[in-house]
Amino acid sequence: METVDRGVLERILGKRRCAALFGNTQQIGTVAALRALIEEGITELSGRTLSKVLGVRPDTLRRWLHEGRIRARKVGDKYRYDLRSVLGMLCGGEEVVEYGGKKYVVVSVVPASTPVGTGDIIEDAEFVEMVNDRGYEARVRTR
Repeated sequence: METVDRGVLERILGKRRCAALFGNTQQIGTVAALRALIEEGITELSGRTLSKVLGVRPDTLRRWLHEGRIRARKVGDKYRYDLRSVLGMLCGGEEVVEYGGKKYVVVSVVPASTPVGTGDIIEDAEFVEMVNDRGYEARVRTR
């Protein structure tokens, strides 16, 4: 659930829109991908499509739904999953990092081996080193 393959997003958004949003990045952070979909007006996805975005099995989505962790509406015999609720579940445990007299909320944390994609990345070398010491690369926003 850390990154989304570009091809999955291209099938949802189209190649041109995906290029405009993410440049040439092949692996896109899951949180960044969900936010981009919502900003583009896509607020629901089918179980099959969402499972590809998140890298989980469709039965995992149904389990999360029945546990109340995410929301969906039933259309016929299929579910349409609410992306805002999925984003809320993924970001529910936002970590606040204090550095240089400012507070930052980590909105997407990926393994350091993952190529840098989209998002605001703090350029301060000490902050980056602190985060990398934890084994992550953080994309943050100022609170």
